[in-house]
Amino acid sequence: MRRLAPDDGLYIVGVTGGIATGKTTFAAILARGGPSVIVDADALGHVVLAHLDVARALAGEFGDDILDASGAVVRRVLGPRAFASEERLAALNAIVRPPLFALVHETIRGHAESGFTGTLVLDAALLVEWDAGAWCDRVVAVLADPARQVERLVARTGLDADEARRRIASQVPNDVRAAYADDVLANDGTYAEFEHAAAALASRLWERARAALAARGKTP
Repeated sequence: MRRLAPDDGLYIVGVTGGIATGKTTFAAILARGGPSVIVDADALGHVVLAHLDVARALAGEFGDDILDASGAVVRRVLGPRAFASEERLAALNAIVRPPLFALVHETIRGHAESGFTGTLVLDAALLVEWDAGAWCDRVVAVLADPARQVERLVARTGLDADEARRRIASQVPNDVRAAYADDVLANDGTYAEFEHAAAALASRLWERARAALAARGKTP
């Protein structure tokens, strides 16, 4: 167990992985196993980008034309500039990550204080960078060969292959995620193969969740 002496009704599973690895798909499969809530860090990232102070700070760093007429951040304009170099990406992270980290933590705390009992699935690409495993009872890394990630990302978004490689290379490497995680789920084959492996891992995690919650006197 990673969390120290938790007494709430949450069994928190952190799910991390790079772009186009299938982590969000696994998070959804896991959540189907019983009473669950998903905290989607990427979705909360969209919320953070809508904050006026964040949008203004990004415009100051990357140019006013990353904002539309209403003052909202246009991600397709911001993205290529932010991933153009390590320095540009560091500038983006310095602006966005602190409020995102705080919002994710606040959201988890809200579920814990609500009295909900069950599994909370934290779907977070940045889980390792935040060292958010300390918030979790278990961490799963969903990994794929970078070449497969490129194929999927190009097919899904229309990015060119070079841009896809840059974005993947900017993320935490597979070996670092694997070393950080308690469980590793590979996604290099067909969707059917991945779904089968994901369902098996989800079943094992639910066994752990029910046992852990029972030990706290909680019944999901």
